[in-house]
Order: sequence, then structure tokens, then C-alpha cells
Amino acid sequence: MTRLRPGALRTLFACVVGLTLSVVPIFASGTAVLLVPIAKDTSWTRGQVSALIAAGLLGIAVGAPIVGRLIQRYGARRVILVSSVAFPATLLCLSYAPMFGFAVVCGFAAGLVGCGVSQYSYLAILPEYFDRRLGLSLGIAMIGIGLGTALVPLVVQSLAHTYGWRGIYRTLAVFIVLVGVPNALLLPHIRVTRRSAPEKLDAANVSNGMTAAEALRSRIFYQLALCIFLSITVITGLGIHLTAFLTDRGYSPGQAAGLFSFYGLTLAGARFAGGFLLDYLDARWIGATFLFGAALGVSFMATGATGYLLFAGIGLLSAATGFDGDLLPYATRSYFGLRSYSTIYGMLGAAYSLGPPVGSLLLGQGFDRLGGYTPLLWGIVGIVTLSALLLLGLGRPKGFAAQPRVLTRAPGRAWNA
Repeated sequence: MTRLRPGALRTLFACVVGLTLSVVPIFASGTAVLLVPIAKDTSWTRGQVSALIAAGLLGIAVGAPIVGRLIQRYGARRVILVSSVAFPATLLCLSYAPMFGFAVVCGFAAGLVGCGVSQYSYLAILPEYFDRRLGLSLGIAMIGIGLGTALVPLVVQSLAHTYGWRGIYRTLAVFIVLVGVPNALLLPHIRVTRRSAPEKLDAANVSNGMTAAEALRSRIFYQLALCIFLSITVITGLGIHLTAFLTDRGYSPGQAAGLFSFYGLTLAGARFAGGFLLDYLDARWIGATFLFGAALGVSFMATGATGYLLFAGIGLLSAATGFDGDLLPYATRSYFGLRSYSTIYGMLGAAYSLGPPVGSLLLGQGFDRLGGYTPLLWGIVGIVTLSALLLLGLGRPKGFAAQPRVLTRAPGRAWNA
């Protein structure tokens, strides 16, 4: 067994902190909690505020392949440093938005430049440090998004009555700069296309990895992209509307924020557990299990479940959201190798990131037209089930990832990377 490369744990810690303050927890989750207050303060409809969130998520979708190319050329740390300043600057501009159109432009810009402090930048670093423990490292890093999703709603809700939604955006902007920039400096200054870890990979991992052009000619690429797009569209779309859904069911804003935090904590736990399992079990069956569970959870919510059943429904929904985040980078390495990892991950990330804005718009417009969420929930059940079947149909990866192993560790030695 080999020891972890020097700096691996520091890099992993920086990834966790960075993802806690990344664009999805800060902008998407924060704005989701502020959906009703913004609508009341500005006279915008819920559909319009959902469009603001969707604009930011669309910016992430556009930025994902761009970030992948920039990282391959300049290295992740430079991209993250620039974005750690540019992203909060867009939040500051959003706090001064005089009209809806300007707010949408700011939201799109927040997603576009904030993509540099997203999973597409931080998770592109980890394959440089971890090979046989890649799934576990991804799961640990993605806990950051879950923590952010859990903590940001509580912070936003506690500040809402004192500062208002505009003051909250300004406060978040300052905090991101003060914490995000020093955290980015902890990251190594490397280009992710250069494999410099001491352990040797199988020749297939590097020389036989696909180029971006080869991946685009592969059926697996489009089937995986469609699976991710469909599942994340409806699951994250419902997550964005979760607080509004709960308040419509009679829960107070504080109770709704608390349940949203439970959603975030479950997301964090699922990302850790799912990442750990990826190193030992077939990713397709793990992912399908999470997706079928989400379909069951949404059916609980559609039937008006309360109490423990509602908790179970939210937890199953959140778990599938969390595992989707682990599945994409792991599947990218497994099916396409490391040769053009960050570029292919960024391209698939466009499908992943395009899902939430589409889902946010669909649920927002669907609510405005249908007057409720229940009819939409049954459609979500069907789409999630279809996504699970697409995932099962991918076939086994052909030699780009380490094979499942028996969990062992030599006495006095570190876990192999």
C-alpha cells in the first residue's frame, strides 16, 4: 500500500471549506430560502424569483465547460482565486438590483463566475492526489456542499428580519472574500492534466483515457448526460422549492428553514456514504438505489405525508441529490479516464448544471399555472424512475477505474490513496 501524497489532506480540507462556500449553497440555497421574502418585498411572483435562481444555475451550466478548459490550461488554484473575488462581487451587485431584469443579469453572472468556486473546480483537483480512494475523497469533499446547504438557510433565516434580503447578500459577499481567498491559497499550484502522484496508475488510466472528442462520439457520454440531467432537473428543482412547498403545507418559515437544513445535512451524509461505497460497489446499482429511493420519497410528499413520513421523504430526496454529486466525477473517471478528465467533467457538468435552472423554472411556472405542487410531484416520480433505468443501462466501465477491493489496511500504515 502507498501513503497519501504530501499535501493531500490539506488539499482535501480546502476543498471541503471551499465547497461549503461555493455558488450552489450560497446563491441557490440562500435565494431559495429568500424566495417568499423577495417576492413580498419586490412584488415579483414566485415564478419570477424562481427565474432569478434559474438564471444563476444556467450561468453555472454555461460556465462548467469553460472552467474545465481554464483549469486544464492554468490550474485550479488560479481559477478559484479569481472566482473567489468575482463571485461575491456579483452578489453585491444583486443586492442593489433596482428591477427584475437587472437582478436576472446579476444572477446569471453569479453562476457564470461562481462556477470557478464550484465542484467543477475543486473536484478536478482530487484525482491528482487520490486513485484507489477517489470515491471516498470525493464523498468527503462533497460534504462541504451539504454543510453549506444545511447552514446557509439557517443563517439567512436568522438574518432575514434584521437585514432584509439585500443586506443578506452583502453580508455573504464580504464573508466569502474573507474566508474564500485564504482558503484558495491552501490549494496546490498544479495543472490537473499532469499526473504527479508517486503511485503508478495502470496504463489504461492515462494513455488509453479518452480525449474530449472521443467522449463526444461515445453513446455512454450522452446516456450518462441524459440520466444526470433528468434526475437533477426534477430533484434539485423540488429542493429549490422545498421551503415554499412546506410553508404552503402550513409550516412556519422557521420550521421550513429547519427542515431545509435537515435536507442539507442528509445531503452531506449521503455524499460521504455514497463516495465511500463507490470504491467497493458498482456505481450503477448504488445510484439506481438512491434514485428509486427518491421516487419513493417524493411519492410520500405527493400523498400529503406528515411527521416521520415527511422526514423520510425529504431525506430520500436529499440523499439522491447528494449522491448525484458524487456519481458524476467518479463516472467521468471510470468511463473516460484521466486523459481529458477536467474537460469531459466540465462538459458533463453542463448537463448537471443545466438541470436545476430548468427544474426551478418548471416548478415555479407549474405552481403559478396549477396552483399547487401536488400534480408536479407525480411527474417527478416518473422522471426519477426513468433516470434510474438509464443509469442501469450504462454497462460496466472498461478499465479506467480501480476495481472494487476488500477493505484492508496494514498495521501502522496509512490508507492507500
